[in-house]
Amino acid sequence: MPRSCTICTHPDRTAIDEALVGGVAFPALVAEYRVSKDSLSRHKANHLPAKLVMAQAAEEVAQADDLLA
Repeated sequence: MPRSCTICTHPDRTAIDEALVGGVAFPALVAEYRVSKDSLSRHKANHLPAKLVMAQAAEEVAQADDLLA
């Protein structure tokens, strides 16, 4: 039976997801949340909610629009 994703079951999953989408480096997350780099990498590749990724992209577009204005 496959193991559960340790990030998906982590009590701070929402904060970890936001940090991953925000581009926080893995070593900082490893230190702060006491998880492995491999588990972060697997979670980011396979489980990170698409809505968070889309929200980050929308925010970047909005910032670019502000710069152009």
